[in-house]
Amino acid sequence: MIKLKRLGSAIAMLVILAVITQCVSAQSKDKVNPTQTMDIEAPVKINNPYHLVQYDGEYKSKGFTIYLMMDSEPELELEYIYFKGKKVPLKYDEKNVMYVGEYIYPVKKDLIMSDDPNEESKNELPPVEEKIPFELKEKEGVIAYKKDGKTRHFKLLNIPNRTR
Repeated sequence: MIKLKRLGSAIAMLVILAVITQCVSAQSKDKVNPTQTMDIEAPVKINNPYHLVQYDGEYKSKGFTIYLMMDSEPELELEYIYFKGKKVPLKYDEKNVMYVGEYIYPVKKDLIMSDDPNEESKNELPPVEEKIPFELKEKEGVIAYKKDGKTRHFKLLNIPNRTR
């Protein structure tokens, strides 16, 4: 009888372990590892990339703009740049043959503080920003682009700040 209980407990533990292992492996398949799609060499030539910090009237930083100058019209489309902990969409400027990305920090709105819960319920939730999938240093950026239907990445090591 004792052997039967031990056998039953061992089988139950194996089933539970198999289920947990299956759940963990399913979760890890859902996540894309960007470093697996990181190109060692940039597929396009970018000349003197830089960024400008944007200020409001009170000299507080309100965001930044990134400029990526190209030699000629690129054969592929750059989608995003991950820079300063943010994911910034890139737009191609045909006239100046460059990609431009602009990020504006979210404006903090005043909160309604009241004794009446109905008034406080009118407060809006703050926007939740996506955490970028890269560990970057101060002036580094990673550019995302599409190649053969897959998103790929390459790194820029120095994107200095320029003043106007």
